[in-house]
Amino acid sequence: MDPSTLSSSLDLVASACGQTLAVDHKAAVETSLALLKKENGFSKVVFWGRINGIGADYLIAQGYKLPYAMVGATSSPAVSFYSTNGTSWMKIADVAEADSARCAGITSPFSGDAGEKTAVLERAAPVVEGEEPAEVAEDEGEPAPEGFAKVYVTEETRLAYTIAAIDFAAAVVPKGAMIMDANENVVANRSFGGLEGADVDSPSAYCHFRPVANPKTQIKLGDAASPTVDVFETLTDDIPTGCWSFQLSTTGGAMLLKQHLWPGFVGYAQMGGPSWGYCYFGNGLKNQDIAFML
Repeated sequence: MDPSTLSSSLDLVASACGQTLAVDHKAAVETSLALLKKENGFSKVVFWGRINGIGADYLIAQGYKLPYAMVGATSSPAVSFYSTNGTSWMKIADVAEADSARCAGITSPFSGDAGEKTAVLERAAPVVEGEEPAEVAEDEGEPAPEGFAKVYVTEETRLAYTIAAIDFAAAVVPKGAMIMDANENVVANRSFGGLEGADVDSPSAYCHFRPVANPKTQIKLGDAASPTVDVFETLTDDIPTGCWSFQLSTTGGAMLLKQHLWPGFVGYAQMGGPSWGYCYFGNGLKNQDIAFML
């Protein structure tokens, strides 16, 4: 969500996600993100959403530098930040592959304390020379079985993993709103006028806003109407089938997309207009029961 239209965007998605920002947090975010953009030299800063914790909530923002270099990219071009007050923002480091595997198995609620540690049980791995080993947890309750170890994961690391996982599965852009230029970088399409017609509630009209290893191998040139536009994967083949649902906004001026794999995620696209975006308001837990709901 663009900070300049934060109030109207939050009002738009409130009916779909059932949550919004408190007045004081909204005012703080609108002001502080302008400063965050300037201090870091970002071309664009957006409000990503909120991950709810027991003691405190994490407000999330992301910054981008244009254009997005997508060819050969292995991670999102977004730089993520978190805040508990909407004023002070802390940069979130990229999460290592080993930590991602550990975080994926944690199902407890977020506490709201970024420094809190959770002990995760995993197979004891041999120490690799030159690599820093994970912090081994002291015995908590029953000791680890033979061949296993309890390893600490900080909540900040888990926060980074969760944001990345939600972005990969759910960050969405209307087809044609972002294009690939002659330098194979992804840029905003200045001629994009919005979605129209009968396909506005179809998965084929929306794309995943995530990098691909090589866009040229993804677009299937023989079938692509326009290689510059068809650079992202559409939602058509998302698994499980039915993980996305579509509904008109209360005013009928925008289409809202809900991702049921990560309850609380809502994308939106203005009908016949260039405005689009997405946000997340939830507990940061993946819906493990989605197969029984569809």
